[in-house]
Amino acid sequence: MKRQWIIAFSVVAVFCYWIVYEIGLHNGLAQSTAEEKGDKGYQAGLYEGRFGEFSDAVLPPLPVIRIAGKAIPVVRGSYTWTRKPEKDVDSVETVSADAVSPEEMLKQRLLQPEPVQGHSRIELDTNNQSGISSVELTLLPSDNFVDDPYFVPKQNGIYLYKVTIGWARQGQAQYFFAVDVKDGENPAQKQSASAGQTDARALLVKSQNLMFGQDIPVSIIATEVEGKEGHLVVSLTLDPGEDDFVKKVVLLRVINQLVRDYPAAERFSVWGDEGLARTYASGEYDHEATVEGWPGLDQRIAYAYRDVQGLHVLHVLSRHDMEDISFGTAKH
Repeated sequence: MKRQWIIAFSVVAVFCYWIVYEIGLHNGLAQSTAEEKGDKGYQAGLYEGRFGEFSDAVLPPLPVIRIAGKAIPVVRGSYTWTRKPEKDVDSVETVSADAVSPEEMLKQRLLQPEPVQGHSRIELDTNNQSGISSVELTLLPSDNFVDDPYFVPKQNGIYLYKVTIGWARQGQAQYFFAVDVKDGENPAQKQSASAGQTDARALLVKSQNLMFGQDIPVSIIATEVEGKEGHLVVSLTLDPGEDDFVKKVVLLRVINQLVRDYPAAERFSVWGDEGLARTYASGEYDHEATVEGWPGLDQRIAYAYRDVQGLHVLHVLSRHDMEDISFGTAKH
């Protein structure tokens, strides 16, 4: 007798364990599936919905559709819906309705395409409604192949969508919405991008003309400094409002001209002020007595020299700060 009780107890224990395991497994799978589909906007209704509960809604509740944070109008289509005629009554009734096609809805302006940007994400939220068992989003016509229906197509045009929601105890309903895919940039962005492209093209053309056009006029001040030969001093007029990149192109072109025309020179000083250039060449230039500023080393705007590694070109930023703009090292 004692053995029979032990066997019976074991069977009950195993059965209880199996029940707990199955419940845990089901919840675990549901949670795992929700996490796997966490990037889908519908998981709130599908996986957090109160399964088995009966909705008090008179008609199938509308889902909420958002694209880029904007609410999209939704129209209810055909449905079959089981409901309680009164809140505290046990009896139920089933109602059905057939709607016109979504194409006809567009014609009758029941559906208004909402402007959206291409490849925007669609968020579908069922608002945690009771008893939902399935949610499906379809781009119409249904034979349209898309990698992910939860992303609006990239191509411009008007697109129709169907949402099908099923309830475990209350039936099924279809919903429709429409989007009008526009260019991904708004007019202000487009204008700004177009202006930027125009500026870039103009800058490129100007740089090409400077590099491959006629020589840039410069004034040769001296071929020696303080009596030491091999140091060429020139003056050059630069537009102070010119783009910094263009200034560097001008300096590179000028140094290229000087290297070509004065192959024996080892050092090159380019000045923006002819008087200071002559003072510098004579050896009478007093660095300490001259006020230092950012336009350049008191109007010296470039310095170049040769060594065993080749030619180095420096853009003078201040008395103690120079930027190497030699080919391959310039920073933009």
